[in-house]
Amino acid sequence: YNNGGAGLYLAPRDMQAIGTMVLDGGRFQGRQVVSAAWIQAMTRSQIATGSGMATPSYGYAWWVGQTRAGDAFHLANGWGGQFIFVVPAKGLTITTASGTGGMTGTATMAQWQRIFDIVYTQIIQAF
Repeated sequence: YNNGGAGLYLAPRDMQAIGTMVLDGGRFQGRQVVSAAWIQAMTRSQIATGSGMATPSYGYAWWVGQTRAGDAFHLANGWGGQFIFVVPAKGLTITTASGTGGMTGTATMAQWQRIFDIVYTQIIQAF
């Protein structure tokens, strides 16, 4: 058993499947696996965070923000730099995986910022 907020070991392919399911309103491979109402609630701002995780707010286990072009996005993050970005207006799910073992907190945050910069300025902008 795990608590749902930690302790998962997911391959990038599995993370991509979760992002695709969120993008499709809870459907995966033609089957409703999570209610659309729950997807809407968990990806809607529930609390303002300031600038945590490069987003101004948090839903239910998902960060909520806007791309630099103003499109809404949802972000799930995992230990060491695993991220699932979902940009509904562009029909886009982006999964990243990296390791931060042995890095200081400052170095980890710098690595995360590099990931965000690549996703925001290069990948999302290409669509």
